[in-house]
Amino acid sequence: MHSYSCWRERERERRVTMIYPQNYATLFHQKMRLKKLCMSALIHGLVAVMSAHGLSKSHTEMC
Repeated sequence: MHSYSCWRERERERRVTMIYPQNYATLFHQKMRLKKLCMSALIHGLVAVMSAHGLSKSHTEMC
């Protein structure tokens, strides 16, 4: 029973990918873009934290 439903699901997936290969591609691209966005956000956050630390350090040195 379970294996049959699993097979049916796989068949449906295969049919969908056969009909909409571009949909599959766009899904993949969306995932990649999300990853890139997350990475850039992380980097920007790190840079902001680092610059903030640097600014506070230089500020205390000036005072």
